[in-house]
Amino acid sequence: MNNEYSDYLKFVDDALELAKGLPRYFSKYSNKIYCNHQKFAIYVLMQKFKTNTRGIVSILRASSDIRMHLGLNRVPVHTTVVR
Repeated sequence: MNNEYSDYLKFVDDALELAKGLPRYFSKYSNKIYCNHQKFAIYVLMQKFKTNTRGIVSILRASSDIRMHLGLNRVPVHTTVVR
C-alpha cells in the first residue's frame, strides 16, 4: 500500500511539472486562491482516481501529503476543480 501511495505522490509531482506550461493565472483579476497549476494537477489526479469532483475533494481532505505536494493551504470546493 505504501508503494502505491508513493506512486500517487510521484504522479502529483509529474502533473505539477506538466502544468508549468500553463500560465499561473489566466486573468490578472483572478482571486489567486488556487493557481492553474494546482487546479490542473487536481483535475488530472481526479482522472487517475476515476472519480468525480466531490470524490477528489474527499480524497484531498483525507490526504494531507497530497495537499502538501500540491501546495494547498485549504481544500477547494468541488466546483473550483472544474473552473
